[in-house]
Amino acid sequence: MQPSNQTLPWVLGILLILGFGGCTHCDSANPQQPGAGENTMTATERDNGRTFTMNRGDILDVKLEGIPGTGYSWRLVRGDPGLLEPRGELQERGTEAPVIGGPVTRVFRFRAFAGGSAAIEFHYKRVWETGVPPLKTLSIRVEIRSTPP
Repeated sequence: MQPSNQTLPWVLGILLILGFGGCTHCDSANPQQPGAGENTMTATERDNGRTFTMNRGDILDVKLEGIPGTGYSWRLVRGDPGLLEPRGELQERGTEAPVIGGPVTRVFRFRAFAGGSAAIEFHYKRVWETGVPPLKTLSIRVEIRSTPP
């Protein structure tokens, strides 16, 4: 028996809740930690439209809060891996006791790989909804210096 189009979102929502409900810190892609001498910068939704200036080798953590139980999730939709090397993703929860279906912060880590200018963009949407604009977006620009000032 095939699930109907109406039951698919519920099934996906339940799977998301079960998948993330019990963890207080889920390391989904084994992000590499910053090394000695690497500076770490953090971007959030409040930084939409902002330009970050970094040195080659610096780390950029993009922290975006969402509620996975709703079916919405943050996705990287535009980037330049030749300049900003993806270093993994992880899930963070606040210091409060985790709540099933509650908010989760997804952290996307990048390393400034080469000098230049790169734009990255994230969309917060349901992956199964096609032709529907994202509920939220985040776009930032990163200027990477080849040599420290």
